Amino acid sequence: ESLVDAGISMGLSKEVSSKLAVETMFGSARMLKETGMEASELRRMVTSPAGTTVEALKVLEENRFRYAVIKAVERAALRAREIGEELEGER
Repeated sequence: ESLVDAGISMGLSKEVSSKLAVETMFGSARMLKETGMEASELRRMVTSPAGTTVEALKVLEENRFRYAVIKAVERAALRAREIGEELEGER
């Protein structure tokens, strides 16, 4: 959703932005699955020292993206446990 919004804010149509976002995510996931490499290895492989990916990664780091993702996963896991306990209590 954020990738689509970013594309739109850069002047792309919603359709083009959506297609690019899906292909970007799908391509990355496919490479990870087919090669068996670690995500960090793929990142290093596709990141040129003065390229677009490194600039995007700098912005993600500056805005603590990794921390936000970790916290989001932790919160979802906690809520999943709570829901499980609630369901167990109903039996």
